[in-house]
Amino acid sequence: METRKRKRISEATVVNGEQNENAANTSKRQKQDKLIEPKHERSVQWFHQRLNSVQLSAGFPEFQATRYFHPNLLQLPLQPNVLTAETLHNHYKRPLWTTSHPIPVVTHRFDQANRTEWAEPMLRLYQAKAQHRQKLTVLKLTYARKKVTLRKKINGRRGLCPTLLLRIAEELDRDPDQWFTDVRGYDYYFTGGNLDVIVGTQFRWLLNTVGEAMNTVEMVPFELDGSQLNVLSEQAERFELGEGGAVFEIQHRKMTPTGQYSHIALRRKFQVDVLYSKTGSEAMKTHSVRSEVPFISCCFLGRTDDSVGLLCTSDLDKIVKVMEYTPKKVWLYKLQLVKFPEDECWTCLRPLTRTSVICLDRKTVKLIKLQEDGLSLVLETPLSTWLWPCESATCLEICPEESLLLVGTSHRLLVLRYDARQGAEGEFQQMITFTHNLQFHLTMIRYRVDSTRKQYYVHLSSHLAGDTMLCTFSKAPPKRFTTRTLPVKPLTIQESVYMARTKGKCLFPAATLRNRLKLFHSGIAIIADRDRFHLLVQNSLGDIYQQRLDPDSDSADTDQVAAKLHAWMIQLRDINAAAQSPVANDYKIQRGLRAVFRHSESTKDIKPITTSQKRPPRWRQTVEQLHQYKDQLAATMLSIWGFRPDVTESQQLSQSRGHAEIISVEDRIVDWLDATTDGSPELVEILDEPLVMDAIVKEEPQLQLPSEEAEDRVGEQPNQMLVKMESTPVARVVLKTEPLGGTPLSAAKGRSARKRYVQGF
Repeated sequence: METRKRKRISEATVVNGEQNENAANTSKRQKQDKLIEPKHERSVQWFHQRLNSVQLSAGFPEFQATRYFHPNLLQLPLQPNVLTAETLHNHYKRPLWTTSHPIPVVTHRFDQANRTEWAEPMLRLYQAKAQHRQKLTVLKLTYARKKVTLRKKINGRRGLCPTLLLRIAEELDRDPDQWFTDVRGYDYYFTGGNLDVIVGTQFRWLLNTVGEAMNTVEMVPFELDGSQLNVLSEQAERFELGEGGAVFEIQHRKMTPTGQYSHIALRRKFQVDVLYSKTGSEAMKTHSVRSEVPFISCCFLGRTDDSVGLLCTSDLDKIVKVMEYTPKKVWLYKLQLVKFPEDECWTCLRPLTRTSVICLDRKTVKLIKLQEDGLSLVLETPLSTWLWPCESATCLEICPEESLLLVGTSHRLLVLRYDARQGAEGEFQQMITFTHNLQFHLTMIRYRVDSTRKQYYVHLSSHLAGDTMLCTFSKAPPKRFTTRTLPVKPLTIQESVYMARTKGKCLFPAATLRNRLKLFHSGIAIIADRDRFHLLVQNSLGDIYQQRLDPDSDSADTDQVAAKLHAWMIQLRDINAAAQSPVANDYKIQRGLRAVFRHSESTKDIKPITTSQKRPPRWRQTVEQLHQYKDQLAATMLSIWGFRPDVTESQQLSQSRGHAEIISVEDRIVDWLDATTDGSPELVEILDEPLVMDAIVKEEPQLQLPSEEAEDRVGEQPNQMLVKMESTPVARVVLKTEPLGGTPLSAAKGRSARKRYVQGF
């Protein structure tokens, strides 16, 4: 029995030991996984400094940033049925084009006395939402605290309500904007951007917004001259919209192929204005549509040959409406989309054909057709098959020629294709999936096709300054699309200004230039000019920056770009010189510099300050003191700066030594004494015989290469000796022996005097 118990105990201890080892191994593995797990790195971006407090709630939410690590990981574009295991390594190539440095082509004046408060409507909406949330939170906490304390004071009498509680209750019940809820963001209104380009066969126009309120539309003609884009600012036309809020989106419809006649839709929060534009005359406001529910998207239906114009809109109630913009302003058809719990009610509309429109929301993509009896939902496909759980759609662009859908999400760009032949109503097929790696929601997409109609260029941007991306793909038979390059980040205006500063330009410390570089993006565009493309980026103030897509062989003219940026900086300085004059904060903080700028007025004469003469530090020496150094190294070093003109080149060569053999310290001292003596004669011992230095007749030194086989030779003649030695510039010396009184060197050290003389020399 005892043996059985011992066996059981031993088995139990073994099992417990194995369990402990397994637990220790699992804990070690978990620690290693934590170490190997990639960290969420935030790249440095050019954005407004006031965005720091609310950046997480606008870009990637905080819980997503700590839970998901894929947003900042560079991934290869997904291409179904194109890439294989064999072609993966040699499929992607270096792009055959480069982006030039951006330069400003449109600059607007901004008159404001207080330059610390800059016009940023997008940021103001952003801050208003954050302040609204914070205010409600504080009021709730205040109400909860006051309610407990006041109940004790009034002893439970309900009829007594102080004024503070009434005000708090009113604030809690009253919402300044019922559509300004927590689930909706400010950037949803700016979907699409407020910059558009009308390109016809004869006329080309830029449509952008101007001003602090962003409610003034400007039409600027431009020309394409070779590789340059020339903007004719003198012929610009402006249209004042008045009150009603900022313009969030601009859409146009060409009535003629030449671009002379066009209709322009301007979407604001509660109003959509339709302008009729004719070249050579001012734009006229023809129709205006208002709604109690904020508009979220708009587009035109029909092509240029249609005589009747149809306007399609969507709002935050998820209602799609189609209107014929005539003087009657009657809504023709309406379609109510399905709402889900905690739905943001965001949608984006873009026309696919003359009678069909694509509707995109956060999780699905829909095809809506216009029929005789009204609007009907034909096809609905969820995006969950192509996206991560944390992703949601943010913008949409359509290529009607190839039935391509460019769907922008939080982390990706989906290239879908609508195939009407598949099934009864067709289906959406995945062509390519890019990872754009932007630091903010992708809210603006523009595309263009080259002259061969095979290469597509897609320009992406978010609202943050300098946060842009460029993707390219091409058409491959049969009905497939492929890409051989990764998404490329074009050069930004911030990098252009930095390049100009490295060349000595744009060094004026004006706050205007810095603040303009931090403004948000409000619109983008891309223009095709034969085999070249022009990228346009607009900030919230209305400035437009232009850059080219050049072939890789073109040389970048950085000097010309730096000169243009410097002229632009001077233009900004001259617009309002009083408000932009430099102050102490514009410079690097230095001792006493701030006081100089603050007290720039003429002051009284300052008496000279007399200080007692102090002894200079030991390391500070005059030229005369430096002349006193006569060691072997100082003469050569001082001659470089011209302090020792008496040292000639021959003397420097004679003082230089070869490093073939090591010389002892005693021999160096003897050599130094020999080189520095210029006074009375001294005694020199050669072969234990004292000689006078004046009796040595020196000839011109001749530089000879040292030889390993050569030996020291001493030729003795009556009353003369010839000494030759190696490893130093050899001099021919004729010695005249004259005995003098003195004590010869002792030979008791174990080596001859001749050997010591050779080493010392």
